[in-house]
Amino acid sequence: VPRRNLGMRFIHVDEEGNFKKKDAGSDAAKKISYITMMQVRAQIVAMASTSLSQAVTIAVRYGLVRTQGYDGSGRKEVQILNYTQQQHRLFGHLACAYCFHFAGRRIMRKLKSLESAVLSGGGGSASKTSMSDLHASLSSLKAYCSDAAAAGIEDCRRSCGGHGYLVASGFPDLLNTYLQNPTVEGDNYVLPQQTAKVLLRLLEDIEGGEPMDQWRDADAAYLVDAVLADEGGGGAGRGVGFDNDPEFLLGLLRRRSCSLLTHVGERMRAGVEGGKGLQEVWNDSLVRIRRLSHAHAAVLLMTDFVKFLSSSELHDGPERSALSDLALLFGLMIIERDAGDFVGILSEEQIENVRDSVLKTLTRLRPNAIGLVDAFDFSDARLKSALGKYDGEVYTALMSSTKGDVNCMNKFDVIKPVVSLGGIGLASSL
Repeated sequence: VPRRNLGMRFIHVDEEGNFKKKDAGSDAAKKISYITMMQVRAQIVAMASTSLSQAVTIAVRYGLVRTQGYDGSGRKEVQILNYTQQQHRLFGHLACAYCFHFAGRRIMRKLKSLESAVLSGGGGSASKTSMSDLHASLSSLKAYCSDAAAAGIEDCRRSCGGHGYLVASGFPDLLNTYLQNPTVEGDNYVLPQQTAKVLLRLLEDIEGGEPMDQWRDADAAYLVDAVLADEGGGGAGRGVGFDNDPEFLLGLLRRRSCSLLTHVGERMRAGVEGGKGLQEVWNDSLVRIRRLSHAHAAVLLMTDFVKFLSSSELHDGPERSALSDLALLFGLMIIERDAGDFVGILSEEQIENVRDSVLKTLTRLRPNAIGLVDAFDFSDARLKSALGKYDGEVYTALMSSTKGDVNCMNKFDVIKPVVSLGGIGLASSL
């Protein structure tokens, strides 16, 4: 690479190839390198939204065209999207796609702001605490979102039955292209450890009575108040909010995260006091640490969704109502899936209320499903899917995909193919 094409704002390579860092702005150089790494993870979060959105769009559109079974009259066939099981399967991924979008957008803006501050000489605003907090957020979000997107794309493919397995469905290309993301920029079973280190350090500072001013604007700031108020346990205090209050659900997710953090801290402390080495204690805690990281990511995702619902970007009307239902479904399905984490926070009766609320929310979302996927504004050319055609002509597109000008395997008619077995030519009976 010619020297004139090297980026040498913070480093220098002379004509003999000797490398050295420039003294001026060395702190900025370290921060820029760190920010660059985090930007890639932020892009993976945003990519999770885009790829999962494409999969959900295909599956929902196909679910409106494909019919199976009959209604109570025995005469009218039922769209498969009208089955509650199909809604439960797909609408959760739809909620995730929107959540990932809002989180990815917010985190990219935050990184751009930090980068501008560092490059303009105001690197003081990018403190060690803020950088560590952002690193913890992106480690948890990258692991959570890329895992959920990969699993979601595959689930959307399966929801389309045998047609989802066709190349013409668009799913094989979409899934195989995406599957690198749970591994690149940190394996999803390793990254949660980065999140846990920051959160456990925060817990140690809180319990040690350290000043918390530097954490007040951090993503993990909710843990400060939660730990000080000892909100990890105790009942939810009320049974309302499951059907209509995303902020109530956000509060429950925060308490779950606080509970898991204090539990991990207590177990690690008990292990050390019991004579185990730090490395052994850490290894014993890895499964709990991953659960803690996912809980933290869920809080961040729900927080960004709730903030968008109350922002001036969204006007009152059917759009706000539909997006509010999506936010509710995101939170409810996490509680439904991870009910064991909410023992001590919710009663058995409240967990049943959550399950009932999931079904009610699915029913409210059903009429808005097509509008919510069309809002992603993917063209047919972008989706490359016969199943996700905007005009609904699924079966026409499937037949067209078999023609010779589209599928080279069908370009020529094969007449009387010959199969050679052991050197003996046998004419096909076809």
